[in-house]
Amino acid sequence: MNFDFSEDLKLFADGLAKGLAAACTLADVRQCVVDGRFHAPSWQFLVDMGVPALALPESDGGAHLGMLPLALAAQAIGHALVPVPSFSSLYAFTNALMLADAAEAALWRHRISDGAVLGCVCLSVPQSLTFDGGYISGTSAPVLDGDCADCAIVLARGKNRTFVSVLVPLSDSGVRRERLASVDPSRPLSRLHFDRAPAILIGDEALIEHTRDAASVLLAFEQVGAATRALDITRDYVLQRETFGRVVGSYQAVKHRMAEMWCAIELAKAHSLYAAWALDSRSLDLPLAARSANAAASEAFRFAARECLQLHGGIGFTFEGNPQLFYRRSRLYSSLLGSPFDARAQIAARLMVGERPLN
Repeated sequence: MNFDFSEDLKLFADGLAKGLAAACTLADVRQCVVDGRFHAPSWQFLVDMGVPALALPESDGGAHLGMLPLALAAQAIGHALVPVPSFSSLYAFTNALMLADAAEAALWRHRISDGAVLGCVCLSVPQSLTFDGGYISGTSAPVLDGDCADCAIVLARGKNRTFVSVLVPLSDSGVRRERLASVDPSRPLSRLHFDRAPAILIGDEALIEHTRDAASVLLAFEQVGAATRALDITRDYVLQRETFGRVVGSYQAVKHRMAEMWCAIELAKAHSLYAAWALDSRSLDLPLAARSANAAASEAFRFAARECLQLHGGIGFTFEGNPQLFYRRSRLYSSLLGSPFDARAQIAARLMVGERPLN
Protein backbone atom coordinates (compact mmCIF):
# COMPACT_ATOMS: atom_id res chain seq x y z
CA MET A 1 0.00 0.00 0.00
CA ASN A 2 1.50 3.33 -1.10
CA PHE A 3 0.93 6.06 1.46
CA ASP A 4 2.10 8.93 -0.68
CA PHE A 5 0.61 11.28 -3.22
CA SER A 6 1.27 11.20 -6.96
CA GLU A 7 3.63 13.71 -8.55
CA ASP A 8 0.69 15.45 -10.23
CA LEU A 9 -1.03 15.96 -6.89
CA LYS A 10 2.20 17.24 -5.33
CA LEU A 11 2.61 19.77 -8.17
CA PHE A 12 -0.99 20.88 -7.67
CA ALA A 13 -0.42 21.30 -3.92
CA ASP A 14 2.82 23.21 -4.50
CA GLY A 15 1.13 25.66 -6.87
CA LEU A 16 -1.76 26.10 -4.45
CA ALA A 17 0.61 26.75 -1.55
CA LYS A 18 2.56 29.38 -3.48
CA GLY A 19 -0.63 31.09 -4.61
CA LEU A 20 -2.05 31.23 -1.10
CA ALA A 21 1.23 32.53 0.33
CA ALA A 22 1.13 35.37 -2.20
CA ALA A 23 -2.58 36.08 -1.64
CA CYS A 24 -2.44 36.20 2.16
CA THR A 25 0.54 37.11 4.31
CA LEU A 26 0.61 36.73 8.09
CA ALA A 27 0.03 40.48 8.26
CA ASP A 28 -3.21 39.92 6.35
CA VAL A 29 -4.15 37.16 8.81
CA ARG A 30 -3.56 39.55 11.73
CA GLN A 31 -5.79 42.14 10.07
CA CYS A 32 -8.55 39.52 9.74
CA VAL A 33 -8.24 38.89 13.48
CA VAL A 34 -8.77 42.62 14.06
CA ASP A 35 -11.68 42.82 11.62
CA GLY A 36 -13.30 39.55 12.73
CA ARG A 37 -13.78 38.20 9.20
CA PHE A 38 -12.29 35.69 6.81
CA HIS A 39 -9.91 36.70 4.00
CA ALA A 40 -12.09 37.10 0.89
CA PRO A 41 -9.21 37.31 -1.67
CA SER A 42 -7.83 33.95 -0.49
CA TRP A 43 -11.25 32.35 -0.77
CA GLN A 44 -11.65 33.74 -4.28
CA PHE A 45 -8.25 32.29 -5.19
CA LEU A 46 -9.38 28.86 -3.98
CA VAL A 47 -12.57 29.18 -6.02
CA ASP A 48 -10.59 30.19 -9.11
CA MET A 49 -8.36 27.15 -8.61
CA GLY A 50 -11.45 24.92 -8.51
CA VAL A 51 -10.90 23.71 -4.95
CA PRO A 52 -14.62 23.65 -3.94
CA ALA A 53 -15.33 21.38 -6.93
CA LEU A 54 -12.46 18.91 -6.43
CA ALA A 55 -14.40 16.08 -4.80
CA LEU A 56 -17.87 16.75 -6.22
CA PRO A 57 -19.16 14.51 -9.06
CA GLU A 58 -19.10 15.80 -12.63
CA SER A 59 -22.90 15.71 -12.77
CA ASP A 60 -22.90 18.45 -10.14
CA GLY A 61 -20.30 20.58 -11.88
CA GLY A 62 -17.41 19.06 -9.95
CA ALA A 63 -14.06 17.60 -10.98
CA HIS A 64 -14.71 14.15 -9.44
CA LEU A 65 -11.09 13.79 -8.29
CA GLY A 66 -11.82 12.25 -4.90
CA MET A 67 -10.69 13.31 -1.46
CA LEU A 68 -6.91 13.17 -1.87
CA PRO A 69 -6.59 16.48 -3.77
CA LEU A 70 -8.87 18.11 -1.20
CA ALA A 71 -6.66 16.77 1.60
CA LEU A 72 -3.60 18.36 0.00
CA ALA A 73 -5.53 21.60 -0.51
CA ALA A 74 -6.37 21.54 3.20
CA GLN A 75 -2.69 21.15 4.06
CA ALA A 76 -1.81 24.13 1.85
CA ILE A 77 -4.55 26.21 3.50
CA GLY A 78 -3.14 25.33 6.91
CA HIS A 79 0.45 26.10 5.93
CA ALA A 80 -0.54 29.57 4.75
CA LEU A 81 -2.80 29.95 7.83
CA VAL A 82 -5.35 31.69 5.60
CA PRO A 83 -8.64 32.47 7.37
CA VAL A 84 -11.22 31.00 4.97
CA PRO A 85 -14.39 28.92 5.53
CA SER A 86 -12.47 25.71 4.91
CA PHE A 87 -13.75 23.50 7.72
CA SER A 88 -17.35 24.70 7.45
CA SER A 89 -17.86 24.89 3.68
CA LEU A 90 -15.09 22.83 2.02
CA TYR A 91 -14.87 19.92 4.44
CA ALA A 92 -18.15 19.51 6.31
CA PHE A 93 -20.84 21.07 4.09
CA THR A 94 -19.50 19.60 0.85
CA ASN A 95 -19.24 16.08 2.30
CA ALA A 96 -22.71 16.30 3.82
CA LEU A 97 -24.19 17.35 0.47
CA MET A 98 -22.45 14.45 -1.28
CA LEU A 99 -24.17 12.01 1.09
CA ALA A 100 -27.62 13.61 0.73
CA ASP A 101 -30.00 12.16 -1.84
CA ALA A 102 -32.68 14.86 -1.71
CA ALA A 103 -33.30 16.68 -4.99
CA GLU A 104 -32.68 20.04 -3.33
CA ALA A 105 -29.21 18.87 -2.26
CA ALA A 106 -28.18 18.52 -5.91
CA LEU A 107 -29.05 22.18 -6.48
CA TRP A 108 -26.83 23.23 -3.59
CA ARG A 109 -24.01 20.99 -4.83
CA HIS A 110 -24.08 22.85 -8.16
CA ARG A 111 -24.02 26.19 -6.38
CA ILE A 112 -21.18 25.26 -4.03
CA SER A 113 -19.02 23.76 -6.79
CA ASP A 114 -18.53 27.16 -8.43
CA GLY A 115 -18.14 29.03 -5.16
CA ALA A 116 -21.46 30.86 -5.47
CA VAL A 117 -22.48 30.01 -1.90
CA LEU A 118 -20.97 29.15 1.46
CA GLY A 119 -22.28 26.47 3.78
CA CYS A 120 -21.85 25.43 7.39
CA VAL A 121 -22.64 22.33 9.41
CA CYS A 122 -23.48 21.98 13.09
CA LEU A 123 -21.89 18.68 14.11
CA SER A 124 -22.90 18.90 17.77
CA VAL A 125 -25.85 17.00 19.21
CA PRO A 126 -28.72 19.52 19.42
CA GLN A 127 -30.32 20.48 22.67
CA SER A 128 -33.50 22.13 21.43
CA LEU A 129 -33.73 21.78 17.64
CA THR A 130 -36.95 20.15 16.40
CA PHE A 131 -38.03 19.37 12.85
CA ASP A 132 -41.72 18.97 12.07
CA GLY A 133 -43.70 19.34 8.86
CA GLY A 134 -40.86 20.88 6.87
CA TYR A 135 -40.00 23.50 9.49
CA ILE A 136 -37.24 23.71 12.08
CA SER A 137 -37.33 25.51 15.41
CA GLY A 138 -34.85 25.96 18.24
CA THR A 139 -31.26 27.05 18.75
CA SER A 140 -28.10 25.42 17.43
CA ALA A 141 -24.80 24.91 19.17
CA PRO A 142 -22.01 27.34 18.13
CA VAL A 143 -21.32 27.01 14.41
CA LEU A 144 -18.18 28.06 12.57
CA ASP A 145 -18.93 30.63 9.83
CA GLY A 146 -22.62 30.66 10.66
CA ASP A 147 -22.65 34.45 10.26
CA CYS A 148 -21.62 34.38 6.58
CA ALA A 149 -23.01 31.03 5.36
CA ASP A 150 -25.89 30.87 2.90
CA CYS A 151 -27.09 27.47 4.07
CA ALA A 152 -26.68 25.21 7.10
CA ILE A 153 -27.00 21.48 7.73
CA VAL A 154 -27.96 20.55 11.28
CA LEU A 155 -29.21 17.66 13.36
CA ALA A 156 -32.73 17.98 14.73
CA ARG A 157 -35.26 15.76 16.48
CA GLY A 158 -38.04 14.51 14.25
CA LYS A 159 -41.57 13.44 15.11
CA ASN A 160 -40.54 10.10 16.61
CA ARG A 161 -37.74 11.75 18.65
CA THR A 162 -35.01 10.30 16.43
CA PHE A 163 -32.33 12.57 15.01
CA VAL A 164 -32.54 13.63 11.36
CA SER A 165 -30.24 15.73 9.18
CA VAL A 166 -31.89 18.78 7.64
CA LEU A 167 -30.75 21.48 5.25
CA VAL A 168 -31.78 25.03 6.16
CA PRO A 169 -31.38 28.04 3.82
CA LEU A 170 -30.33 30.90 6.09
CA SER A 171 -31.93 33.74 4.13
CA ASP A 172 -35.40 33.08 5.56
CA SER A 173 -36.91 35.52 8.03
CA GLY A 174 -37.28 32.68 10.53
CA VAL A 175 -33.49 32.53 10.96
CA ARG A 176 -31.57 34.78 13.33
CA ARG A 177 -27.77 34.72 13.67
CA GLU A 178 -26.01 35.53 16.93
CA ARG A 179 -22.30 36.35 16.65
CA LEU A 180 -20.22 34.78 19.43
CA ALA A 181 -16.78 35.55 20.82
CA SER A 182 -14.01 33.36 19.41
CA VAL A 183 -10.42 32.80 20.48
CA ASP A 184 -9.61 33.35 16.79
CA PRO A 185 -11.89 36.15 15.51
CA SER A 186 -10.73 35.52 11.93
CA ARG A 187 -12.68 32.24 12.19
CA PRO A 188 -15.95 33.55 13.65
CA LEU A 189 -18.47 31.48 15.58
CA SER A 190 -22.22 32.02 15.60
CA ARG A 191 -25.32 30.52 17.13
CA LEU A 192 -28.29 30.01 14.79
CA HIS A 193 -31.82 30.61 16.06
CA PHE A 194 -34.70 29.10 14.09
CA ASP A 195 -38.34 30.06 14.43
CA ARG A 196 -40.27 27.71 12.11
CA ALA A 197 -37.73 28.23 9.35
CA PRO A 198 -38.27 26.14 6.18
CA ALA A 199 -35.98 23.09 6.16
CA ILE A 200 -35.40 20.07 3.95
CA LEU A 201 -34.91 16.53 5.20
CA ILE A 202 -31.72 15.14 3.62
CA GLY A 203 -30.81 12.13 5.76
CA ASP A 204 -30.61 10.53 9.17
CA GLU A 205 -28.08 10.83 11.97
CA ALA A 206 -25.59 8.66 10.06
CA LEU A 207 -25.14 11.45 7.50
CA ILE A 208 -23.81 13.82 10.17
CA GLU A 209 -21.66 11.06 11.68
CA HIS A 210 -19.94 10.35 8.35
CA THR A 211 -19.60 14.09 7.74
CA ARG A 212 -17.85 14.41 11.08
CA ASP A 213 -15.37 11.66 10.11
CA ALA A 214 -14.64 13.25 6.73
CA ALA A 215 -14.24 16.72 8.24
CA SER A 216 -11.92 15.27 10.91
CA VAL A 217 -9.58 13.90 8.25
CA LEU A 218 -9.44 17.10 6.22
CA LEU A 219 -9.07 19.29 9.30
CA ALA A 220 -6.18 17.07 10.40
CA PHE A 221 -4.38 17.91 7.15
CA GLU A 222 -4.98 21.62 7.70
CA GLN A 223 -3.59 21.33 11.23
CA VAL A 224 -0.52 19.45 9.97
CA GLY A 225 0.11 22.22 7.44
CA ALA A 226 -0.24 24.93 10.10
CA ALA A 227 1.97 23.06 12.57
CA THR A 228 4.65 22.69 9.88
CA ARG A 229 4.56 26.44 9.23
CA ALA A 230 4.84 27.13 12.98
CA LEU A 231 7.91 24.88 13.08
CA ASP A 232 9.39 26.66 10.06
CA ILE A 233 9.09 30.18 11.44
CA THR A 234 10.38 29.02 14.84
CA ARG A 235 13.42 27.42 13.23
CA ASP A 236 14.12 30.59 11.24
CA TYR A 237 13.83 32.73 14.38
CA VAL A 238 16.08 30.65 16.65
CA LEU A 239 18.73 30.48 13.93
CA GLN A 240 19.04 34.28 13.73
CA ARG A 241 18.27 35.34 17.34
CA GLU A 242 21.30 35.69 19.61
CA THR A 243 21.65 35.76 23.40
CA PHE A 244 24.92 36.20 25.27
CA GLY A 245 26.81 36.10 21.99
CA ARG A 246 25.33 32.75 20.89
CA VAL A 247 22.62 31.83 18.43
CA VAL A 248 19.59 30.62 20.39
CA GLY A 249 19.27 27.60 18.13
CA SER A 250 22.68 26.35 19.23
CA TYR A 251 21.46 25.57 22.76
CA GLN A 252 20.80 21.87 23.34
CA ALA A 253 17.50 22.51 25.13
CA VAL A 254 16.18 24.45 22.14
CA LYS A 255 17.30 21.71 19.74
CA HIS A 256 15.41 19.12 21.77
CA ARG A 257 12.21 21.16 21.72
CA MET A 258 12.47 21.66 17.97
CA ALA A 259 13.03 17.92 17.51
CA GLU A 260 9.97 17.15 19.62
CA MET A 261 7.89 19.48 17.44
CA TRP A 262 9.10 17.69 14.31
CA CYS A 263 8.35 14.24 15.75
CA ALA A 264 4.82 15.23 16.77
CA ILE A 265 4.12 16.63 13.29
CA GLU A 266 5.49 13.53 11.54
CA LEU A 267 3.34 11.28 13.71
CA ALA A 268 0.27 13.38 12.91
CA LYS A 269 1.17 13.28 9.24
CA ALA A 270 1.30 9.47 9.28
CA HIS A 271 -2.12 9.25 10.95
CA SER A 272 -3.54 11.77 8.47
CA LEU A 273 -2.22 9.92 5.42
CA TYR A 274 -3.83 6.68 6.54
CA ALA A 275 -7.10 8.47 7.32
CA ALA A 276 -7.06 10.12 3.87
CA TRP A 277 -6.69 6.69 2.25
CA ALA A 278 -9.58 5.36 4.36
CA LEU A 279 -11.76 8.33 3.39
CA ASP A 280 -10.95 8.21 -0.32
CA SER A 281 -11.36 4.42 -0.57
CA ARG A 282 -14.48 4.38 1.64
CA SER A 283 -12.82 1.90 3.97
CA LEU A 284 -14.57 0.64 7.08
CA ASP A 285 -11.46 1.81 8.94
CA LEU A 286 -12.56 5.44 8.53
CA PRO A 287 -14.15 5.98 12.00
CA LEU A 288 -11.02 4.78 13.83
CA ALA A 289 -8.61 6.42 11.38
CA ALA A 290 -10.43 9.76 11.47
CA ARG A 291 -10.38 9.91 15.26
CA SER A 292 -6.70 8.94 15.38
CA ALA A 293 -5.84 11.64 12.86
CA ASN A 294 -7.92 14.20 14.74
CA ALA A 295 -6.21 13.44 18.06
CA ALA A 296 -2.66 13.35 16.66
CA ALA A 297 -3.01 16.47 14.48
CA SER A 298 -4.73 18.53 17.20
CA GLU A 299 -2.00 17.68 19.70
CA ALA A 300 0.78 18.34 17.18
CA PHE A 301 -0.63 21.74 16.20
CA ARG A 302 -1.25 22.84 19.79
CA PHE A 303 2.25 21.73 20.82
CA ALA A 304 3.92 23.40 17.83
CA ALA A 305 1.97 26.63 18.37
CA ARG A 306 2.84 26.71 22.07
CA GLU A 307 6.53 26.07 21.46
CA CYS A 308 6.52 28.67 18.69
CA LEU A 309 5.10 31.18 21.16
CA GLN A 310 7.62 30.38 23.88
CA LEU A 311 10.73 30.06 21.74
CA HIS A 312 10.09 33.51 20.28
CA GLY A 313 10.61 34.90 23.77
CA GLY A 314 8.88 38.10 24.85
CA ILE A 315 7.88 39.15 21.34
CA GLY A 316 6.02 35.86 20.92
CA PHE A 317 3.48 37.01 23.50
CA THR A 318 2.69 40.32 21.80
CA PHE A 319 -0.17 40.94 19.39
CA GLU A 320 2.31 42.24 16.81
CA GLY A 321 4.14 38.90 16.81
CA ASN A 322 3.17 36.07 14.46
CA PRO A 323 3.16 33.21 17.01
CA GLN A 324 -0.14 34.34 18.55
CA LEU A 325 -1.84 33.77 15.19
CA PHE A 326 -0.89 30.09 15.26
CA TYR A 327 -1.76 29.74 18.93
CA ARG A 328 -5.23 31.20 18.41
CA ARG A 329 -5.95 28.90 15.47
CA SER A 330 -4.64 25.83 17.28
CA ARG A 331 -6.87 26.46 20.30
CA LEU A 332 -9.95 26.88 18.13
CA TYR A 333 -9.31 23.88 15.89
CA SER A 334 -8.53 21.53 18.77
CA SER A 335 -12.04 22.12 20.14
CA LEU A 336 -14.12 21.98 16.95
CA LEU A 337 -14.59 18.21 17.03
CA GLY A 338 -13.92 17.59 20.69
CA SER A 339 -10.56 17.37 22.42
CA PRO A 340 -7.86 14.77 21.65
CA PHE A 341 -8.89 13.13 24.93
CA ASP A 342 -12.45 12.79 23.62
CA ALA A 343 -11.18 11.29 20.35
CA ARG A 344 -9.06 8.72 22.17
CA ALA A 345 -11.95 7.87 24.50
CA GLN A 346 -14.09 7.15 21.43
CA ILE A 347 -11.33 5.00 19.95
CA ALA A 348 -11.07 3.05 23.20
CA ALA A 349 -14.84 2.54 23.32
CA ARG A 350 -14.85 1.15 19.78
CA LEU A 351 -11.92 -1.16 20.49
CA MET A 352 -13.52 -2.43 23.70
CA VAL A 353 -16.61 -3.62 21.82
CA GLY A 354 -14.46 -5.51 19.35
CA GLU A 355 -13.95 -3.09 16.46
CA ARG A 356 -10.54 -3.52 14.82
CA PRO A 357 -8.71 -1.89 11.88
CA LEU A 358 -9.02 -3.99 8.72
CA ASN A 359 -5.56 -3.09 7.41
